Amino acid sequence: MGRRGKSVIEDLLTVVARAPWPVAVVLAVVSFMVLNQVARVEPVQAVSTADISQSPNIDFASTDDQARRMYFVRSARRISSS
Repeated sequence: MGRRGKSVIEDLLTVVARAPWPVAVVLAVVSFMVLNQVARVEPVQAVSTADISQSPNIDFASTDDQARRMYFVRSARRISSS
């Protein structure tokens, strides 16, 4: 009987571990190059509080009641679907 709850990352690591060593070396070099580029990206600096309210993750930033209601409706949908 197989293990329950095996994640995608565990599956990926299992496949990479069974690959020949040259494949692992190539994956290591490619991973280094990609992660190095990601690490060089400058973070966005907020100059004022108005910049923070423009964040795409904040649906309730405006004072509009309808926007607040939509935030709570979306949150309730996320909670009920999980």
